[in-house]
Formats: sequence, structure tokens, C-alpha cells
Amino acid sequence: LCKGLKMMTHKEQANYHIKQSRNYLSYNQIHSALNTSRKAVKAAPEYARAYYNRVIAQMNNGDNSDAILSYNKAIKHNPRLSQAHYFKGLMQEGLHNYEAAIKSYTKAIEVFPDYAVVYYHLGFLQKHRQQHKQATKTLLKAYDIWKRKMKYNPHLFRNKPDIKSAFYKTQ
Repeated sequence: LCKGLKMMTHKEQANYHIKQSRNYLSYNQIHSALNTSRKAVKAAPEYARAYYNRVIAQMNNGDNSDAILSYNKAIKHNPRLSQAHYFKGLMQEGLHNYEAAIKSYTKAIEVFPDYAVVYYHLGFLQKHRQQHKQATKTLLKAYDIWKRKMKYNPHLFRNKPDIKSAFYKTQ
């Protein structure tokens, strides 16, 4: 196995460790997941997905500050990774850093304008911050995107109860 790893490209090695890390996470073996996610980053430090995977292990370990730093590194290597901006915003919001969360959500929307769940979270954060007019506009945008997606895919929410709940809340 070690010999096979050495023959792989750095990105292939990172993907191998990412897969291993996810497997450990599925069995709730957080420390092993953290160790293998570190190996992924070491194998390909320029590979955004390696950092993104490390974040998941860090979040499961309760290392929120480190996770935000890993999101920053993932974004540095791939600024178009909209999910990294979104999840970074969620973490910042959870740490009550609302201004930073708004910036992260805004960047996620800039990268992927049809990211309805980001509009949803941004809208409720704006509402919480007493920006009612902007919140209404933002939540309507989330609703419109979901409604349009539902038209083409009526089963959109079947396996996503949290998104389905968010859709009905915006309604």
C-alpha cells in the first residue's frame, strides 16, 4: 500500500487520504479522521478539497476556530468553492461573528447565485440584525429559487428535510 501511494500523484494521494478520513468519520473515529485529513493536506497543500475535508473532521472535533482557518485555506486555493464560503458563514454565525458571516454568505452567493439555502440563512441573519426590508428581499429570493427548482424537480426535498423545512419557513 505504501509503495502504491508513492506512485500516485500528490492529488491522488490526497484523495486517498480524504476517502480514508471520510470513512473514519462515518464510524465516528474523529481522531483518526483528523490524522488522515492532515495527511491529505500534507500530500497536496494546494488542493482545496483537502482543506475542505479537514474542516469536517475539525468541526466534528469541536475545533471551530481551526475549522474557520481551514476554510480560509480552502478558499485561498479555490475561491469558487461556494460551499466553503457558506459553511464558513454558518460557523461564524454560530460564533456570533455576524458581520463576518454576512460577508461569507454574500461571497457564497456571488460565486453561486442560485444557492437558495445561503439566501435563507443570510435573510434570517439580516432579520436578526433588524434589517427587515433587506431580510424580506433576501428570503423572497431564496423562496423564488426553491420554487423554480421545484417546478423542474418535484422530488427536490425528498431526501433533504432541513431544506424542505427552510423552504416552508420562507414561504
